[in-house]
Amino acid sequence: MLKNVTIGYSLPASTLDNVFFTSVKISLSGENLFSNDKLPSGLNPEFSNLGGGSTYPYQRQFALGFNLQF
Repeated sequence: MLKNVTIGYSLPASTLDNVFFTSVKISLSGENLFSNDKLPSGLNPEFSNLGGGSTYPYQRQFALGFNLQF
């Protein structure tokens, strides 16, 4: 199972000479991206189903981030 991955990139200062920013960082983050198990689709092994309660399936999430410094 691949729970969390974050990839980030900072633009080189030489590419920012003609723009208003002094620093630009871009990041992409993902959660619950891959599961390689024998469980039925959507079943989360981290939650117990004891007591008759129901569980929710995995939710794949992505986030894109920008850090701009002036």
